[in-house]
Amino acid sequence: FIAGTAVGAAAAVAAVHFLRRPAAARTSAVSRQQVAMVEVHVATEVLDVWFSGDLKTNYNRKWFAPPHSLQRTEIDRLVDTKYKQWVLKAQRNELDAWKQSPRSFLALVLLLDQFSRHLYRDRADEKNVVQLKSNDRTALSLAKEFLALGWQRHLSVPEYIFMLMPLRHSPSAENLRAVLDHVNTMEQHQQQETNLMNKFRSVTMSKMEHHEQADQQNDGEILERFPDYAADLSQ
Repeated sequence: FIAGTAVGAAAAVAAVHFLRRPAAARTSAVSRQQVAMVEVHVATEVLDVWFSGDLKTNYNRKWFAPPHSLQRTEIDRLVDTKYKQWVLKAQRNELDAWKQSPRSFLALVLLLDQFSRHLYRDRADEKNVVQLKSNDRTALSLAKEFLALGWQRHLSVPEYIFMLMPLRHSPSAENLRAVLDHVNTMEQHQQQETNLMNKFRSVTMSKMEHHEQADQQNDGEILERFPDYAADLSQ
């Protein structure tokens, strides 16, 4: 109750300070909050667009769709019509706030590394090539920053792979060696999880067998003590 009262009092004080601000300042603060909420929604949407769905379908129809295929054309169109402004914001470093959490940080890297490839698909246009190379450099720097924080522990395997993609798109011996080191670490972690799951399954099966044997033994004791019950079961 005391803690709740303290929190309520703090909120009341904050509200008083907020109301004492000039109207323009209050409007600006509300606008910033609204922008932040929109950005959180868009970051979540970017992740949903890229990762939701069946793994095999995503691989064949989204992540590595064949050149000139209908699937690739559809993704190109989606990025151009719905996410172009967000790629442009990322290019202008206007989404640095997304680096404050692993999920939105991943979405930022996707905008620059993956969505850019759909937006600037026409490599015959030299401007597209120049912009794509610039985005690759930024995405590489961001990916290295993310990995240095150790935030890959928050990612699923597909998400981890796409966080490593900027290193693949800037292929140097150092970057490719780093990718392989991360893949080896990922495999070791997966193996540890698989071993744990196998042990859990083995112990569970042993307990199930034990209970089944105990149930059979109890049934036998009932039949020995109550032969009329056994006769009823046979009718």
